[in-house]
Amino acid sequence: MTMSVNELYDRALALSSEAEDTFLDLGRSLRQSLDRDPGLFQQIAKKGRLGRRKVVEVSRKFEPLPISRARLKEIGWTKLQIIGQHVTKDNVQGLVSLAEKLKAKQLEREMHGGEPLGDDQMVADGRMPAAKLINSRRVWMRSKIEKAFAELPEDGQGKEPANPWQNCA
Repeated sequence: MTMSVNELYDRALALSSEAEDTFLDLGRSLRQSLDRDPGLFQQIAKKGRLGRRKVVEVSRKFEPLPISRARLKEIGWTKLQIIGQHVTKDNVQGLVSLAEKLKAKQLEREMHGGEPLGDDQMVADGRMPAAKLINSRRVWMRSKIEKAFAELPEDGQGKEPANPWQNCA
């Protein structure tokens, strides 16, 4: 049975209040609202907390693939976003298995060829101090962060010119 536009709106709003748990159903409802009434989609998007277009993209990407909804829900929204950029029907099983084994940050690094990303890259090249580990959380000392930040070059004051063509005249 096809839902009316008003029923879609009500369903999407109800699901968006618990988006972390209902993101697959929310994505389907949002996709339907986007396809049937883009104005309605915009109204729903204004009221929700997750990036609605991302939910729609993840839903579109994973729904036709041969993977159970329970398994996708277990993996979670964050990891599905990470592998969603790379997933195809040919590699879905491998990427889902990887997502089940790794933490989100490790998975993101793996998706980028194993290279350190963001703060890990800055720690690796010495621009930022390493974190302290408290239980499973990484914590930085504010004083060390401030010192490292103060030592960063000002924009255009690095080792190379801000415009690489300026010395070519």
